[in-house]
Amino acid sequence: MLLAVATPVLAAVSVTREKCDELLAKLPRDPWLRTRDGSALAWGEAGTIHAILDLYEATGDRKYLREVVRRGDQMLSHRDDRRGFKDWSGKTHKAWSVAMKYTVAEGVLVDAAGRPVIRLRSTPYA
Repeated sequence: MLLAVATPVLAAVSVTREKCDELLAKLPRDPWLRTRDGSALAWGEAGTIHAILDLYEATGDRKYLREVVRRGDQMLSHRDDRRGFKDWSGKTHKAWSVAMKYTVAEGVLVDAAGRPVIRLRSTPYA
């Protein structure tokens, strides 16, 4: 049995500094502001920083490295301990809070005497 696999032929692309600047201008300056959730940084900003490093490699222009540093400093400023955000226990951590689909709620139902009867755990979805 013969199996044929088609692969696309990619043409060489010329990258100009103007095109790199145009692409950079289209990126959100601070994606965390939209959701105020650590997953925006983990799943979005990591790829964005990688793409900006690609722009640097394509052009050799150090302004892209400065943008990576700016974004890194910005990400650190959103850390829970820097913002004074406390978790359910009242403690603040050197971490980024993650809400939405990663949040697991937990609670305990007690009887009239205050003794735990049922422990509940849930997640909104996923």
